[in-house]
Amino acid sequence: MRFVDNSGSDFQSLNKVSWIAVAYIISNTAFQALYGRLSDIFGRKTSLLLANVIFLLGTIGCAVSPSLWTLTASRMVAGIGGGGLSVMVPIPYPPYSQHVQLFITMHLSFSITLPLFFGCTYEG
Repeated sequence: MRFVDNSGSDFQSLNKVSWIAVAYIISNTAFQALYGRLSDIFGRKTSLLLANVIFLLGTIGCAVSPSLWTLTASRMVAGIGGGGLSVMVPIPYPPYSQHVQLFITMHLSFSITLPLFFGCTYEG
């Protein structure tokens, strides 16, 4: 939550900072079904690469955003790519299904334990 407080105070608009998360969540949810359809048309690999590129562009936009609204728009673009990643990554490829399951298990365990660890040790 510290990042959101810093972003709002940096842009002098703390009351509008909730749009950063809302833009990502709405665009992520809206584009999940579209990526399912795109993967039927163009294939999983192409759809996954497209989602990665869109997510990368949105993340770079977040890094260089000069105002709150460009940060919000960049988070929306990142959410469009994230919608594809959240749909396409859990689908295991047949020859690599054990490796993919191991990766998903490691990702889930680290995404739960590391924030808890660093959140408890942070003294800021």
